[in-house]
Amino acid sequence: MDALPASIDDYIAAQVPAVQPILQNIRAIVREEAPDAKEAISYRIPAFMQGGALFYLAAFKKHIGVYPPVGGDAALLAALAPYRGP
Repeated sequence: MDALPASIDDYIAAQVPAVQPILQNIRAIVREEAPDAKEAISYRIPAFMQGGALFYLAAFKKHIGVYPPVGGDAALLAALAPYRGP
């Protein structure tokens, strides 16, 4: 089993070079849009927390997953529907 990354920096550094700038860009957007969000590693992946989890982020071989903890908000679920995978 791979070692648990200690920080988002460690997580990004462990990814293939082509993915690292994409992850850094997502991180920069979070810093701009949610400057008070705290960075963490949760479920072995990057998490951005602000009064709870804003979202989780994970890099895979052919895609990057962004996982907001969505539930119980029909309007938000409808707005996210076009971005959900099959």
